[in-house]
Amino acid sequence: MYDKVQRYTLKQEVTKYLIGEKGYQRDEILELTTKRSKAPPYVMQVVFKDEPDIIYTYWKRDSTIIQSSWGKLSGRNDPLDQPKHKEGNTGFKASF
Repeated sequence: MYDKVQRYTLKQEVTKYLIGEKGYQRDEILELTTKRSKAPPYVMQVVFKDEPDIIYTYWKRDSTIIQSSWGKLSGRNDPLDQPKHKEGNTGFKASF
């Protein structure tokens, strides 16, 4: 039960962040998936409709939602890639 509550809560908070703070519309978001992680214990993976081959990872630290990484769903990342939804100094590119 705890796991379901944590996943649901993170999904709601990331959705609120993307729509309320970043100005996205619900129909711009293709997929939201909560994943179990080591640290932090849960992350949210987001795929946008206009970039269906890029996955962005968000997590919550204290009361702040942070975009921690991005990467291609398949294939290798090109060092020249400039994803549309990358926020500020997002930590690193990940390969999925």
